[in-house]
Amino acid sequence: MNQKLHEKEKTLFVNCPKCRKLVEWATSSFRPFCSKRCQTLDQAGWASEEYQISSLPDESPPSEDIN
Repeated sequence: MNQKLHEKEKTLFVNCPKCRKLVEWATSSFRPFCSKRCQTLDQAGWASEEYQISSLPDESPPSEDIN
């Protein structure tokens, strides 16, 4: 996450992960997003499986199918 600290006021700004707009961290009700719209779009991406968390391949030995 790209972060900028405004030196004069010591205010933390971050980029919205969806639209990249600069957001003041302390005052954003939707942090890390800039708006409810961006938050909802991101949640929709997870719900529709547009996003996924990668994992390491399963290294467990294959189970033997006993019939």
